Amino acid sequence: MRAIIIIVVVLVIIFTGSIASANFLQSSSNSMNQELKIVYEKVKSKEWDKAHQQLQLVDEKWGKIKDSWAVFLDHQEIDNIELSLSKMREYVKNGDKIQSLAEISLLK
Repeated sequence: MRAIIIIVVVLVIIFTGSIASANFLQSSSNSMNQELKIVYEKVKSKEWDKAHQQLQLVDEKWGKIKDSWAVFLDHQEIDNIELSLSKMREYVKNGDKIQSLAEISLLK
C-alpha cells in the first residue's frame, strides 16, 4: 500500500510539473511574440530607430527567460533563437527591411 501512495505522489508531482512548465513556456513565448509584433510593425513602416529600441527590449526579455527555457527545450533550439536574434539585430541596424521581416517571421 505504501508503494502505491509513493507512486501516486510521484506521478502527481510529474504531472503538475509538466503542466506548470508548459504554461510557463506558453506565456513567455506569447509575451515574446507580442514584442516581436511591435518590432515587425516598426520595421514594416521603416521606423528603424524605434525598431532598434524595441529590439533591445526583446533582447532584455530574452535574457531573462533563456536560462529557464534551456531547462525545458533542446539547447539547439536556444542556439537557433540566439542566432536569429543576432541576425535580426544586424538587419535592423543596417535598415534591411526584407531580411529583418524574414528573421522576425522565423523567430515567431
